Amino acid sequence: ELVAEKASSNPFQFLLKVGKFVSRQKNLRILVNKIAEAKSTEKTRRKLQLAGLTDLVKLEDFIGLKLIFGFGLSLALLKVVAGYGFLGLILLAGTFFLGYWLPEFVIGAKARERQKLIKSALLDAMDLLAVTVEAGLSLDRGLYLYCQYFSGPLADEIKNTLAEIEIGESRRLAISRLAKRNDLRDLQLFVSGVIQAEKLGTPLVKALHVQVKAGRERHRRWVKEEAKKASIKMLFPVAGLILPALFAVFIGPVFIKIMVGG
Repeated sequence: ELVAEKASSNPFQFLLKVGKFVSRQKNLRILVNKIAEAKSTEKTRRKLQLAGLTDLVKLEDFIGLKLIFGFGLSLALLKVVAGYGFLGLILLAGTFFLGYWLPEFVIGAKARERQKLIKSALLDAMDLLAVTVEAGLSLDRGLYLYCQYFSGPLADEIKNTLAEIEIGESRRLAISRLAKRNDLRDLQLFVSGVIQAEKLGTPLVKALHVQVKAGRERHRRWVKEEAKKASIKMLFPVAGLILPALFAVFIGPVFIKIMVGG
């Protein structure tokens, strides 16, 4: 059900189907498998996992999609660079690699955005778990309630964790996999704190409250860091878009007067 929900809402569905079709072609299957077996593709596999797309697309299908973009951009510029000789070949090769890495760049951006959303939602999740466990409910029930009342990438990840527990996986292993599936230190600290409390026999409520307090402090520092970065990010739009318009407004009339007077 979760996979179907992702499939229906993912804008890359059509392109992924085309990539799957290409990766299954007999002539390209050997090339796709060779690329998939290379060590450099482990980063691509990790990006797909961080973007939450491992249930939706296989690595081989994504490589097929990258090949489509590479060959597609090269064919689009073939007529333009045909008369440039060796320089045209270099431009064609550069265009192929640009198209080949374009889907990787998009998936990387999607992965970073998804991890940021999980990080933003984690504090609310820890608050809810602390309250529910303090009220006498189990941790599993608290996780279920979070998925019932909240939605988003973190809820999707917790649903997968609960599904693993339902089929017989131990809770300790299931939440450990939750931390490994994501590249977030806050989530890893939370999971390690819960596991350590279970190992040492520490009351889970106390451990959760400690995690919430530490999580609030980390979240406060993260918000301050993001606020500092925002001012730097705004520098380029201001310098590139607003300042030229201001120069045109203030200097334009003076320039026109000088031209007319001359």
